[in-house]
Formats: sequence, C-alpha cells, structure tokens
Amino acid sequence: MADCQVFLRGEVIIANFIERYVTADEAAGFVGVNKFTIYKWALERRVPSYKFGKSRRFRLSDLDRFVQESAC
Repeated sequence: MADCQVFLRGEVIIANFIERYVTADEAAGFVGVNKFTIYKWALERRVPSYKFGKSRRFRLSDLDRFVQESAC
C-alpha cells in the first residue's frame, strides 16, 4: 500500500497515522506562551508552521519536539 495523504479539517492521515494541526491559540496554550510569541517564533522559523489558505497551523508533534529540545 502506497503512502497517501488526505486532508480533512486540519488533519493529515498518512498510513493510518493522524497528525493534528492546531491554531496559534491552541499552540500557545500547549507551549505555555502568548499566541503572538508563537507567531513570532514561526516567522523566525524557530517553530515549524504550515499555511492552510490564509491561516497558519502548527503540528502538535513539532510543538512537543520544540518543548523537549528547549527544556535541555
């Protein structure tokens, strides 16, 4: 079975794995900072972000990795 991607309401399904994309507000709450800080970090490429039309989204796995690396 070949890898395929299906976009459905901010989620990507890859070989039975669902990756959740969250808004800046949700990302800020997850990391524990202001949403404007998340936007700034995204523009500085400190935190990966993805554009869906005009909105910017963040993957929870990227945010989790960022928090883990920042804690060291």
